[in-house]
Amino acid sequence: MQSKTIELCDVFFRYEQDSPWVLRGLDVTVAVGSIHALIGGNGAGKSTLLQLIAGTLKQQRGTVTNPLQQAQAFLPQNPKALFVCDTTSEELREWQDGCGYTDEAVAATVARFGLEALLEQHPYDLSGGQQQRLALAKLLLTDPQLLLLDEPTKGLDAQTKCAIARLLLELRDNGVTIVMATHDLAFVQVLSDTATMLFDGQAVCTEPASEFFADNLFYRPIVDEFVQRWDAEGER
Repeated sequence: MQSKTIELCDVFFRYEQDSPWVLRGLDVTVAVGSIHALIGGNGAGKSTLLQLIAGTLKQQRGTVTNPLQQAQAFLPQNPKALFVCDTTSEELREWQDGCGYTDEAVAATVARFGLEALLEQHPYDLSGGQQQRLALAKLLLTDPQLLLLDEPTKGLDAQTKCAIARLLLELRDNGVTIVMATHDLAFVQVLSDTATMLFDGQAVCTEPASEFFADNLFYRPIVDEFVQRWDAEGER
């Protein structure tokens, strides 16, 4: 029977043998079919943790169990890392033969992400927010069961954040597991089922997001333009 959780147990990781540990004795469990946020300051190990789950990095000690590794997609902090084609249109079709998605799926994705006017532009010529939308659109065409997102709202305005939030909630409701590393606390409090705080290479607490923000001395609920728009549109 397939595991219903992604688990990291007593994980230690460092990039060089004589460098400090980035993660040490870390334990995290992610429920399949949930949105799980990783929170912490710069250098806390959030991006490293995502790469360990993805299998692009290997821990020195401990175990990482990811039952969804064969059906995952990874959004890196710099979306340009996903771009290898000369136009937005070509990017969206790069994996079409290998993954088998249809022209109709591409057209629907273009409309959903508002990419119609960008199809003939080079991906590197897009704004930061446009690149983020293109990268996420390209990944979702592969129909992943696990989405690993590193700063997914970077460069997005409040309106686009609301659209992405609705999309991620829809994916979760359809059984997709989402793990995101982010500094965007407003997005976390609106969207996440569970939040883990990383500090000094360890997971110091993991709680339902509502409890996390209610009890945390460092991270308090935030009302920004995104939250105001979300509430005004009756999304809560």
